[in-house]
Amino acid sequence: MSLATALMGLASQVQAGPVTQLTLGADGAFSNPSVGNKSGQNFANVFSGLLLSADTLVSGNLFTKANMAVDVEEVFLLKLDGNGKADPASRLSFTQTVGRDWSKPGYGAEEWTLAPVSLSAGQWELHVNGYLEGAKHGAAFNGQLKTGSNNVPEPQSLALSLVALAAMAGLSRRRQKA
Repeated sequence: MSLATALMGLASQVQAGPVTQLTLGADGAFSNPSVGNKSGQNFANVFSGLLLSADTLVSGNLFTKANMAVDVEEVFLLKLDGNGKADPASRLSFTQTVGRDWSKPGYGAEEWTLAPVSLSAGQWELHVNGYLEGAKHGAAFNGQLKTGSNNVPEPQSLALSLVALAAMAGLSRRRQKA
């Protein structure tokens, strides 16, 4: 048996848990206030609704609460192709900035962050995957994707702005002396 065949056999036995389809809010907000109710269950949430009409600067964050038993394992964006299928090559992952050591008893908060990155125009999905450590106290997360301008001023415009600011500062000094 080849290594590839063995890996394929193992991959078919991995259960990602139920996939929950959700939609991003108009302001880029997303949440799942009820991730699941079975301790030891994997979860996969897919948020649709990020449609960019032009290349756009996007940043984001995801938070869990300290009294929750949800272990987020990965957060990432995927661009959809013209047929609505996710393109794995477009994957942009969030970075876990606050973590919890789940090998120790108790609960803890997590934070995941996406540094500002330019996304190309088109339809994007947000994926949040993880594991329920316990559902007794609930399991939830929330976050937001923020869009901003990707327009960087041309060097000439920036220089002209600096000259104007210097002129205004000079006029202000003259008025104070007079």
